[in-house]
Amino acid sequence: FNIIFNASDGEFSAESNSINVKVNPAGEPPIFDELNCETNINEDEEYQCELSGNDGDIDLEQTIAFSIENQQNVNCSIENNVLKYKSTTNFYGNGYFKLIIKDSDGEVSKTLLLNITSINDAPKILSYTPTEEVVSLIQGRTKEFTIRGSDVDSSISIKWLVNGELKKQENKDNSNYIFSGNPGLYILEAIISDSNESISRT
Repeated sequence: FNIIFNASDGEFSAESNSINVKVNPAGEPPIFDELNCETNINEDEEYQCELSGNDGDIDLEQTIAFSIENQQNVNCSIENNVLKYKSTTNFYGNGYFKLIIKDSDGEVSKTLLLNITSINDAPKILSYTPTEEVVSLIQGRTKEFTIRGSDVDSSISIKWLVNGELKKQENKDNSNYIFSGNPGLYILEAIISDSNESISRT
């Protein structure tokens, strides 16, 4: 815009030349658009949401970048302005991370608090003997079978069944069964269970 100075003594007046004044926009840090990121999440499940923002400068075009800091009990990544996040393995409880939006004029951060719900993990078989699919046994002799399992969030029990009939059960993560029988074909099954799920070895 233009400024002209005017002076007067009541009888005479004078004006200055026109002065052109240009006001450059002051740089402002960017701001987040509304975030639609789920904060009540399940253990070990991945979630994602799109990140967007603006630099607040109508007359300037700025490049906006997003980054992450201070990840606590959660693993995060950003690719093409899409945030992906999940709890650290087998963790449930509270977690958080800091999102940062930045351009050449500054940065703004926002912390996302997460409530991570426990999801039951199925038990796993760690080892077993013998490892053969078919085991031959001489009549009158015995054979020891063993199995070892684990469950990251529950106690487990181990059942031994012969032809579908329960022969032994123990509430521990390793167990053995001594088999003997008359000539014939037998199906020996070991089942490892927690309160919700099970896995077996036949």
